[in-house]
Amino acid sequence: MSSYTYLYTDADGETRIDNPHIGFVDRGIGATPIPAVSVSLVRIPGGASAGLQVTPFRQLGVVLDGVVEILPSDGEPVLASLGTTILAEDLTGRGHGYGARSTDRLLLLVRLADAQDTDVLPTAPAAASSDETLRLPRIVATADGGSSFDEFELPVSSGLDGAHEIPIACAAFARLPAGAFADWHPSARRRLVVTLEGAADLVTTDGSVRHAIPGSVMMLDDVTGKGHQTFVHAQAERFMLLLTLPDEDPGR
Repeated sequence: MSSYTYLYTDADGETRIDNPHIGFVDRGIGATPIPAVSVSLVRIPGGASAGLQVTPFRQLGVVLDGVVEILPSDGEPVLASLGTTILAEDLTGRGHGYGARSTDRLLLLVRLADAQDTDVLPTAPAAASSDETLRLPRIVATADGGSSFDEFELPVSSGLDGAHEIPIACAAFARLPAGAFADWHPSARRRLVVTLEGAADLVTTDGSVRHAIPGSVMMLDDVTGKGHQTFVHAQAERFMLLLTLPDEDPGR
């Protein structure tokens, strides 16, 4: 995983950006599911910036659009571009700042459970207003046992404060090798799949195709029936963030 940023607080209260080969990578990727509470989408206007502030809770962020400049309290700024994953654990100390450069940025934020929690129940969505909705592809099971695409909507909030949170049960990272092919299969769980690196084509039984590229989000809701096919492009492995949803449907 090449695009990864880890924010943490050192013993002096400074926020630092860690090497991608230590910290959260060693503790989570390719291992057991990560306890999580909710997911939200936020849009930061182009040119917006914020001074040093701590992260209110442990969270994963994924850049879906735009470029983000992350400013640790002690160190050089780091640019986070499309598909970059950010783990923020600087809950104390001086915190970090950010800048959105010249264009809007769209972030997907996953609120993680406290480190000591092992059983995490989804919470109710936060009382927050959304200024827009993002229409995203969803694979659903059809009455004849096949599958097809439709769309679902997720609310997009302006700014990081008061984001509209959608409950989730857990998060996990997964890899598929370059050129991999998975023949017809239903999804094991209802999930949001965020492509971080690589690309794939997903095919339903009616012949429809959707492309998954870095920064794209798709819902897999075909937990019964024949399911779908997945073709990973040959140029690179596909690296994904999987967000398992509760039974109720956030898109309806």
